[in-house]
Amino acid sequence: MKYLLESRNRSTTPNGVLFFLPTSKIKPLISFHHPSPSISLPPCTFEFRSVLLFHKPTPTKHAQQNIPNTTLLNANSSSTLAILKTPTKMENQIHKFFSLFLSIYLLGYFIIFRKWAPKIRPEASSCLISLFHGTPAALLAVAAVLSAESRSLAAANTNFQNLVLDYSAAYFAADLVHLAAFFSGRGDLTFVFHHLATLFVILTCRHVAAHGAVAVLTLLAVAEATSALQNAWALARARRSDAPFAASVDRVLSVPFYGLYSVVRGLLGPYVVFQMAAFYSGGGAEGVIATWVWISWVVVVSVAIAGSVAWVSNLWIEVYTERSRKVEQKIR
Repeated sequence: MKYLLESRNRSTTPNGVLFFLPTSKIKPLISFHHPSPSISLPPCTFEFRSVLLFHKPTPTKHAQQNIPNTTLLNANSSSTLAILKTPTKMENQIHKFFSLFLSIYLLGYFIIFRKWAPKIRPEASSCLISLFHGTPAALLAVAAVLSAESRSLAAANTNFQNLVLDYSAAYFAADLVHLAAFFSGRGDLTFVFHHLATLFVILTCRHVAAHGAVAVLTLLAVAEATSALQNAWALARARRSDAPFAASVDRVLSVPFYGLYSVVRGLLGPYVVFQMAAFYSGGGAEGVIATWVWISWVVVVSVAIAGSVAWVSNLWIEVYTERSRKVEQKIR
C-alpha cells in the first residue's frame, strides 16, 4: 500500500521525506502489482496516534505520474521519522486540584493565620493558595511547552500541557470561591473579572479547541512570573498597620515588585499577545482552532492586561503621592 500525504510543511532528507502535520490527512492509493489497473479510493482522513516511518524508495512508474512513491515501513526502521498526532484525550483533573487548593485555603484560614485579624485572614489564605499555584504553574508551563514535540501555537495539546491547564483552572476556580465568600467591593471586582477571563481562555483551550496550549501556557508563565514577589508583598501589606516588620518588608518590596510587574504585564504580555494575533490572523491555525476561539483569546487577554496595567498604575500613583507628601513634610 502506498500513501499520498498532504501537508503545509515538508522537509526532504537523504532517506526520504519528513512531514509535519498539524492535522494529519492521508489519501490512500492502493496499488496491486499485477496487470490489472490500479484502484484509487476517494480521499478520506485517517487519525494516527502512533509513530510512522516513511522511506523514499527507488522511483517507479508512479513517480512519473507525480504521485509520491512513499512506503510505510516498520517502526524499528532507521528511515526518516514522522510523527502524526491528533489531540489526545485525558481525564479531567480539575476536581482533584480544586480539592487540593480548597484544602490549602482552609488550612491557612483555620490554622496558619488563625491569630491574624478576621478582616485579613481571607486575603492571607488567598495568598497562600496563590503561592502554591503561581511559581509552580509558571515552571510547569515552561516545562510543558519545552517538552512538547511541536511548539507551534496551533499544535495539539499534550497530556502534560492539559495537566498544567487543569492545575491552573482549579486554582482560579478556588480563588473565585474565596472572592464570592468574602467579596469586599470594587477592589475585588477587578480580580473576579480577571479570574473569569483567565478561566475562559484555559477551559476553551483545554476542552473546546484542544489545541493552542503553547500560546496559553506561555501567557500563563509570563503572568505568574511575578507571583511569588506579589504574594510576599500582599502579605506584608496586609499586616503593615499592626506589625513593624511587615511594614518594613512592604517598603522594601513595593517598588521592585511594581517595576517587575510593570515590565511583565506592560511589555512581555502584550508582546506575546501580538505574536498570537499575528500567527492566528495569518491563518496559522486555520482548520485547527476556530476563528471565534482565537479572537476571543486575544480580546480577553488584552482586556485582562489592560486591567493589570491600570491596577499597577494606581499603585505607582500611590507611591508617588506618599513620597511627595514626605518631601513636603521635610521641607516644612
